[in-house]
Parts: sequence; structure tokens; C-alpha cells
Amino acid sequence: FETVIQLPQHSQIEISGDTGSGYWGMFEIGRTKAGAANLTIGAYEDSYLRTSAGWRFGARRFEFRYTGPPDLSGHWVC
Repeated sequence: FETVIQLPQHSQIEISGDTGSGYWGMFEIGRTKAGAANLTIGAYEDSYLRTSAGWRFGARRFEFRYTGPPDLSGHWVC
């Protein structure tokens, strides 16, 4: 991608001691290097770990719901 704008949606973070988990709905609009517009809708599912250097990602996964042109004619995952 040449340009991407991320617009976080609803989020939820839960912390328990030195670990945590998070969920971030995400709406991304971008333009490829070839100039095509792209829209991605999905969510990040994270795990967090507290280390001596501070909080770090333990794992991060992106779950796609839609990716394709902004006219919504692309691929939906339900």
C-alpha cells in the first residue's frame, strides 16, 4: 500500500496481573501503489504481556470481515 488510514472502532481491553487481552474493531481505507482504492474491515485480537521494559504484545491476529473496493463488491467473510 502507498497510503492507509486506520479508523479504530469499538475496543475492549482486559488486564489480569501481568497479562491482558484486547479486541479492536478496525476500518481501514487505503490506496495501493498502483493507485487502486481498498477498504478493509475487521478486528485485531491481541494478547499483552508486562515485561521489565513495559507492556508488549504477546500475540496479534487480524480477523478479516471484508477486503476489496470501497463499493463493497469485494470479498466478505462472515
